Amino acid sequence: MKKYNSKCLIGLILVLTIIFVGFKRQTPDDYTIIFGQTGGFTNINPIFKLNNSGELWRKANQDADFEFLKNVDDQKLAQINNLLNQINFDTLTIHDVGNVTYFIEFKSTQTSKKITWTDDTALSPPVEGLYKQLLSNLKN
Repeated sequence: MKKYNSKCLIGLILVLTIIFVGFKRQTPDDYTIIFGQTGGFTNINPIFKLNNSGELWRKANQDADFEFLKNVDDQKLAQINNLLNQINFDTLTIHDVGNVTYFIEFKSTQTSKKITWTDDTALSPPVEGLYKQLLSNLKN
């Protein structure tokens, strides 16, 4: 009887693990950072999405679906998290728009915050650094 119970327990653990892993991939991420620019002459600008597990995605234009680009390493992801905390991203109030508008949007189950700016906006060095750090992950 014990041998039968241990096999059932192992089987149950295996099934639950498979279900959990499959379920986890379909649930929304804990947070997502969406960034890029809009406008310009053609108004066809890619949008990028980085989630808390380091998956970086690209959307070629507003009507396209996101396509996986690569995984961002943990060190770079930690740098981005540190910058978000350093600048108190959730308290920023930057909402400038123009011919070319840059943006960073942070989404989680608890909050959603978006900032937008143009070339003429005076950004603080940490905010500018965050955007540059996000863009640096696009390079191979």
